[in-house]
Amino acid sequence: MQHFDVLWLGSEYEGQSNAIMEAMAAGVPVIATNIAGNRDLVVPDVTGYLLPLGERYEFTRHTHALFDDEPLRRRLGEAGRTRVLSEFTVEKMIQRHAALYGELLGR
Repeated sequence: MQHFDVLWLGSEYEGQSNAIMEAMAAGVPVIATNIAGNRDLVVPDVTGYLLPLGERYEFTRHTHALFDDEPLRRRLGEAGRTRVLSEFTVEKMIQRHAALYGELLGR
């Protein structure tokens, strides 16, 4: 993925997308549909763009904007890398699960 300029993910349903996390870890900006799983990962206008389902024109328009603006592409990509490497580590996942179990057990 480090050779990508941008990652598109146009799915109608997605859990927490490994493809998005891998792209972000590689410093690749993401253009994805605005659905629950993608909203957990992509911060609009910070790490990429979230677009309504079926908006092919918007996918194309945002992609061209990234192709035409290398500093923007790099800025979004670096923000994605920083986000995924700080917020989506194994340690953070374990902490979140432990907190959830503690909450469910009333601790």
